[in-house]
Amino acid sequence: MGVLYATGKGVKQDHVVASGLYKKACDGGAAEGCFNLGLQYANGQGVKQDHVVASGLFKKACDGGDAAGCFNLGLQYANGQGVKQDHVVAAGLFKKACDGGDAAGCFNLGLQYANGQGVKQDHVVA
Repeated sequence: MGVLYATGKGVKQDHVVASGLYKKACDGGAAEGCFNLGLQYANGQGVKQDHVVASGLFKKACDGGDAAGCFNLGLQYANGQGVKQDHVVAAGLFKKACDGGDAAGCFNLGLQYANGQGVKQDHVVA
């Protein structure tokens, strides 16, 4: 339901309602709900923008097996948004996202290897 309210499909678009539904899903153990709520906080949609809260939600999503949550948490670490910038942690999260089937995680991990950020530079691995 949260996705429907966020996108306005079948209902009037309402990010506040979507955020409440994502929170309910997250609190109920749905990793994707945590991920979607994290996006709401990262983008300030339906809630006040807060990268610290977003990072915590992406961590909860990642820990729950959501590869996109791992990717977004990796971005938070790579950019120092809501967490202290740490390219080593970012690379680990991109790897976890990639291993979980998230193509953007694979791409960003490749960039980390190409640039030697958080990992030893290795163009073959990149």
